[in-house]
Amino acid sequence: DIVATGGERGLSSLAFHPDYDTNGRFFVAYSTNGSCSDHSLIVAEYTVSLDDPDIADPDGEVVLSVDQPTCFHQGGDLAFGPNGYLFISAGDGGGGYDSNSNGQNINTLLGSILRINVDSGDPYTVPADNPYVGKAGKDEIYAIGMRNPWRMSIDGDTVYVGDVGQNTREEINVFSATEPGLNFGWPRFEGTLCVAASTSETTCDEAGMVFPTIEVPAPESDSIIGGYVYRGSTLGMDGHYFYGDFADGYIRSAVIVDGVVSTEQDWTTALGDQSGLASFGTDGQGEIYLLNLFDGTVKKFVPAS
Repeated sequence: DIVATGGERGLSSLAFHPDYDTNGRFFVAYSTNGSCSDHSLIVAEYTVSLDDPDIADPDGEVVLSVDQPTCFHQGGDLAFGPNGYLFISAGDGGGGYDSNSNGQNINTLLGSILRINVDSGDPYTVPADNPYVGKAGKDEIYAIGMRNPWRMSIDGDTVYVGDVGQNTREEINVFSATEPGLNFGWPRFEGTLCVAASTSETTCDEAGMVFPTIEVPAPESDSIIGGYVYRGSTLGMDGHYFYGDFADGYIRSAVIVDGVVSTEQDWTTALGDQSGLASFGTDGQGEIYLLNLFDGTVKKFVPAS
């Protein structure tokens, strides 16, 4: 009863603390009830029940609240990275071509990747090397220039973010989890295409911009879904980053070395049209799963044999 649905709102993510086995802590992101112009993206902490390892204690604690101006572009993915820091994806809050001018605004948490330390403070502290600590800008920001970073994952020291585009470009951004302060361009750039003329931006200056590792143009892709690097043992695809598209239903993988794609593979023929893909997932053995909103299924990737 505390979670709003409709538009792009809902329960968007769950992340287990790296020491969950011993501390029972986990974190969720969700949209609060309220109108489209009066609600928030919440990051909250819960713990497993002391009496039953399959349910949680219902008394959680709000860790972070991000006010939302519309029902769209919430972001809301969670992932733990190096040093146990919690990374949070926050969309630009909606509006065509970022009409609220959040993507390049360092004084809002919107349109950013955030990074906090949930192992100290009440309810958290900010890592000292976050880019705006001690200067203008929100301390929690790790990177800016995001539109709708709906799905994010971290493999070792590398962050993978699928950022949904406006009309012409879909993108996967791959960057270091220990290199804060990057700017991925939105709404000045959509992928590598300058769209400043359609936004509040006034320049196509590329200085300081970081362009996508993978860029897929429309109509080939319409709503990209970021995934995971495969670390399982059954598919023989170690190191392949799997991603896909909600609207177009393709599934692809790529090996990315030092920020450059070295191998690409399209799995659409083998797997069929997977339209409705909302997220990927992994299990404790590193195997890959697919979540589909159209038919309400969770599917596991297995060898064809």
